[in-house]
Amino acid sequence: MWAIFGFLIFMFFKADSHSHLDTNNKPLKAITFDDVVGLEECKESLQEVINYMRDPKRYEDIGARMRRGIIFYGPSGTGKTTLAKATAGEAGVPFFSCNAS
Repeated sequence: MWAIFGFLIFMFFKADSHSHLDTNNKPLKAITFDDVVGLEECKESLQEVINYMRDPKRYEDIGARMRRGIIFYGPSGTGKTTLAKATAGEAGVPFFSCNAS
């Protein structure tokens, strides 16, 4: 029984490890602000966060600390996740998605 359980867990993580590849086994293109239409004011507000993620040493030298997180709120389908992915893409850092209710 434990062997079957272990095998199922192995298969679950093995299948998930290729989620960043498309069907041709090429890495997916990072989403950037060029892919997000509108939301110009939001993009401007996120520039400080992007600059910090690109060069944290510059900000840490003057005593700045990274935010604990950023909350995007609004109705469904308004592009919150796309904006978060674009922020990560602009900064060149990985994007991890999680949701809770």
